[in-house]
Amino acid sequence: MIRRLGAAGNHGLIKQFLLIILSLIIAGFGFWLWTEVKTPGQKIKRNQLLSRILQETAGKDKEKDLTVLQLYFAKRTHFALAIETREVELERSTPVQQKVNRTLCELIKGPMHDDLAPTIPVGTKLRSFFLDKNGIGYADFSKEMIKNHPGGTWAELISIYSIVNTVTNNFPQVNQVKLLIDGLEVETLRGHLDIRRGFSFNDTLTRPPQQ
Repeated sequence: MIRRLGAAGNHGLIKQFLLIILSLIIAGFGFWLWTEVKTPGQKIKRNQLLSRILQETAGKDKEKDLTVLQLYFAKRTHFALAIETREVELERSTPVQQKVNRTLCELIKGPMHDDLAPTIPVGTKLRSFFLDKNGIGYADFSKEMIKNHPGGTWAELISIYSIVNTVTNNFPQVNQVKLLIDGLEVETLRGHLDIRRGFSFNDTLTRPPQQ
């Protein structure tokens, strides 16, 4: 004999099923809560792992460009400037002032080719570079720029336009460059050229000498 369940019976089964599901959810939540309280180390490790994953993902999102720089160094054969091309990685979102800062640091490192010579005295450091609203860039160097400079009109000229041409040729936002030493305006590097003014790009020193 087959016993048929009425509507009330069906509702009873459904109610029992929902109660079982709810009990399992409560039990699961209670176990998770107990784990969080009893084993905080696991929570810390999990958070550290999540933080590391987020940091790695953020790092990958910072797209970098391979930027080609034209650095002006001195020729060893005669008093003139020559261009050395160098590739560096820079993030696309990097402000122009930071890009110039990186470029000048590459100039301070000196040339990679044997036929070229450094134009920045040994020990010199770039303290900062900033750009004003008029397109004048201020390159602030450490005191070694003066202390270790060999002196002489040509040597000062080479140093100044090595910096000026490197910055203005690579970054059209910069119209002129003014040199500072330890954050201060100085009259000259070693007594020959007045550097209290801003300097513009000048390719005269990069032209081959007339025969």
